[in-house]
Amino acid sequence: MAGLDSYDEYRRKLDSNHEGKFADLLRPLVMVAIHTGMRKGELLNLKVNDIDFASGVITVVGMGEHSDDYQTRKTRTKSLQTRYIPMNDTSASVLNNWLHQTGHTELVFPNTAGRRACDKFIDRRWYWAREAAGLTGKIDFHGLRHTFGTRLAELRVDLVTIQELMGHESLDVTAKYLHTSPERKHLAISALTGY
Repeated sequence: MAGLDSYDEYRRKLDSNHEGKFADLLRPLVMVAIHTGMRKGELLNLKVNDIDFASGVITVVGMGEHSDDYQTRKTRTKSLQTRYIPMNDTSASVLNNWLHQTGHTELVFPNTAGRRACDKFIDRRWYWAREAAGLTGKIDFHGLRHTFGTRLAELRVDLVTIQELMGHESLDVTAKYLHTSPERKHLAISALTGY
């Protein structure tokens, strides 16, 4: 995560009084995205009370009790269905540390004014970190969902579980997120030797 390290350095220089593990919301946002598969809009709408550290579950709320204003309504979940995402040690630790550092009690990842961050607010930060890492081409924040799905597939998690975690309505959509490396294809074919 070299780009995030460079980005953190840059942000800390801008704010010489900064204290805490995270320079701003980008690193925890990226880490939670990679370890939960949540969409950017879902992360930006995530509320502190949607996280249950005791049971280790994040509730990604569809339309419903949180649809009281336009900003929240437009991107609570894409499918409008509530889903429950288990946290692994990394996502739980990052969220716990972030909330402890910031003291946020409403939105987990608000903008500097405490309101829902807009896409441009995140995209500017993502672009800077991506450039600092030397990544070129079309690598947008949404690619973190592809990384999540691909990593689960490489760990041989079944497609239905990946579909449910990602909140897809069909397996066809989930399959589009999974990318196989040439090495994995070679290993798959090699496994047939002697069969």
